[in-house]
Amino acid sequence: MFNNHLVTNKLNPSRHLVMLLVFIHGLTVWAVLLLPFSTSAELPVKSFLFILVVFSCFYYFNKMQNVIAVIMKDDNFWDLLRSDGSYCVDIKLVGSYISDWLVILVFSGEDGIGRHYAYLSVDAVEKTIFSNLKCKLKINNQEIFQE
Repeated sequence: MFNNHLVTNKLNPSRHLVMLLVFIHGLTVWAVLLLPFSTSAELPVKSFLFILVVFSCFYYFNKMQNVIAVIMKDDNFWDLLRSDGSYCVDIKLVGSYISDWLVILVFSGEDGIGRHYAYLSVDAVEKTIFSNLKCKLKINNQEIFQE
């Protein structure tokens, strides 16, 4: 069904993922502000933790937008096009997370070292592509986590 077909030629920015990312990091900032410290260490420690949370938010936002196209070549081997123009060829799909609104594809890195992730939300791709991808992954038992 998907052999040698482009699963998605352009991942649109996902409002769902951005809202989730901002919400989680906002909760973290709120929790940091409520931490009790001694008065002399409160400002430096909270400032440092706040800066770490902000850097984390930017890091995950950039990582989330890193993959812009996903091509299924065979049941377990895929190609990824990244936003910087690099192209990962014939990387193996080692698992996925599938829910009603999100699919996370987990690939092994080059030479089996490291991992690559592709985040596909229902608002980032066409609905038919999204539902067909979910079905294909479930049929091939590529789902390692499920909701």
